[in-house]
Amino acid sequence: MIDLPALKASSPVGTVGTLLVKALKPTQMAVGKDETDDKEKKYAGMNDQALNNYLLTHTVPVVIGNKGQFYLIDHHHLSYALWNAAGDPKRKFKAKQSEVAVVAQVVSNWNNITDYAFWKSLYDANWLYPFDNLGGGPMKPKQLPSHVKKLKNDPYRSLAWYVRNRYGYTKSAGNAIFAEFKWAEFFRNLVLLDNKILDDDKSDATTANVMISKMTAEKREELIAYSLYLAKSAQAAGLPGYLGNG
Repeated sequence: MIDLPALKASSPVGTVGTLLVKALKPTQMAVGKDETDDKEKKYAGMNDQALNNYLLTHTVPVVIGNKGQFYLIDHHHLSYALWNAAGDPKRKFKAKQSEVAVVAQVVSNWNNITDYAFWKSLYDANWLYPFDNLGGGPMKPKQLPSHVKKLKNDPYRSLAWYVRNRYGYTKSAGNAIFAEFKWAEFFRNLVLLDNKILDDDKSDATTANVMISKMTAEKREELIAYSLYLAKSAQAAGLPGYLGNG
């Protein structure tokens, strides 16, 4: 276990401590499951010491508010993947899902702010992304998942991850929070990932299970190559981390 005290509702700004993953409240509605699957495999293969060292260098930012709740404002993919890895019976580390924790830092303590005022404060600080896994929204805060395990798959967020890994754009401290979702929306308007997305007879669950990693290698490479072209084009200028053709 990580040798740090657990965060409390009264923890001041800047405090670093542990938080159980099950205590984290998401501030977004979706993740890219291709990315979380990749992370999950990595985490499940780590022993306790390796995982502790990783988490100590990947601090999760949280905002405390709404009467003692801990709101995750970044690293949703890390938290979702860690939860799933802890449920893998073949994992190398010992912690179960009820025990697995992240290292978190308090970015703001708004414990005295509740309801509309709290959500408005989060939104104004760019710490809330109330759009669903199909790009719909803004949704009402009550529709946010209550647990990271309930985050849905947005395949366009996965596409944004693939493009970033191929240096289609950069992620830095200045544009980190929700930057990939902005790229996901850019690609959503220009790329049809799968015909199922247009099928009225398919359920949301089926559409949400579109996975780039499950495409044939040829189709996947064609998709990524075209998306890289779009990411470097003038159409993408103004998006966070835009590199252009230089």
